[in-house]
Amino acid sequence: PTDVSMVWFPLVWDFKRGVDRTTVVFPFYFRSQDATHVGTYVFPIFYQSKGLGPDGRPDGTYRRYLFPFFDAGVKRPGDFMWEVLGGLFGHERIGRHNYLRLFYFTIETEPTPPSQAAMAIQPPPPRRKAVPRSLHVAGW
Repeated sequence: PTDVSMVWFPLVWDFKRGVDRTTVVFPFYFRSQDATHVGTYVFPIFYQSKGLGPDGRPDGTYRRYLFPFFDAGVKRPGDFMWEVLGGLFGHERIGRHNYLRLFYFTIETEPTPPSQAAMAIQPPPPRRKAVPRSLHVAGW
């Protein structure tokens, strides 16, 4: 069945509707899943979220928190970030750009060489073969 409801009152709640599923083991555990992500919270300080692709398998993106001590994640493939004590110290890489976090301030450091960036492994976009034809009206 695609729809399931299970309750062991008051501690366990489990609901499934299609691809969406929510499980609660009160007060220690919470898990939520839909078509794009899975999120898990373990009381009192751990949270993890994973992105899912169209086929339902992990797409390589995630975020992990160990409140308030540590935070790490991949927002898109090839990027990475980590922080300690809510941003007191940390590092983040977005594409070729690198950022350093010191005392809650973000400082951009030297960019990553193109050969080491995530976009270097992707093929270049195809070039247009023909010039697009359109009406050109130069203003002023």
